[in-house]
Amino acid sequence: MSEDWELERIKRRLLRRLISEKRRAQEEPSGAVDLDPEGFRRFISTERLALIDFWAEWCVPCRIVHPIVEAVARKYAGRVLVGRLNVDRYPDLAAMYGVMGIPTLMFFHRGSPVHRIVGAVDRQYLETVIERLCERLCPPAIAR
Repeated sequence: MSEDWELERIKRRLLRRLISEKRRAQEEPSGAVDLDPEGFRRFISTERLALIDFWAEWCVPCRIVHPIVEAVARKYAGRVLVGRLNVDRYPDLAAMYGVMGIPTLMFFHRGSPVHRIVGAVDRQYLETVIERLCERLCPPAIAR
């Protein structure tokens, strides 16, 4: 009798967690989000892995990387937050994190930078980096 009650309690808890995660995934953006300083601080302070694309409108390599970042944002929605920060609008933030060349793709976890890529990269390389960082830093997902 006690085991049945415990099993039901576990099932209810898992169901609540699944519903909560589904709601959160639906509320989150499906692409990269343009950030201001406040949004940037919120993004990097989350428990999840956050990818910030430091870019500028005049930067040709940034334009090449943009669709790759968008595709990655959609693919990893719910696991990785993806944002874009215009270095011409917010040079102080770029300088604070030592961004000297663009595009710079910087990964954060709990407010700290954990990895940096400078220059244009292809989608396969970016996904490989994300997978490796997620193995190390992302909370385990519930089996579906």
